[in-house]
Amino acid sequence: MEKAIAVVVSYNRQKLLSECIEALKNQTRPLDAILVVNNGSTDNTEIWLKDQPGINMITQENTGSGGGSHTGIEWAYKNGYTWIWCMDDDGYPQEDALQNLLAVDVCELSLLNCAVIHKEA
Repeated sequence: MEKAIAVVVSYNRQKLLSECIEALKNQTRPLDAILVVNNGSTDNTEIWLKDQPGINMITQENTGSGGGSHTGIEWAYKNGYTWIWCMDDDGYPQEDALQNLLAVDVCELSLLNCAVIHKEA
């Protein structure tokens, strides 16, 4: 069975991260896991994450979005996830985003992208 994980890279934006996590939890095709790579946040991100049930977390020094994504993708791949959905903490996917991504007929190795639309603060 195919397993899907969301990998979210975060740095000092706990409020946006909480909105992103909420949107991920409300997907019409439920995720099998959510992993947050905390890129050395100095706000209350790590404390907030520790209180969130069902969220996996890796804390590391800030290596930027690319470095955080690398860490998350490597972890997800090693843990047997078939689909790795990457985003930053300011991502806010629509409820059917994952369902639509997984409905695409793809070959063995694929890269799919969602549209990124500015969300008013």
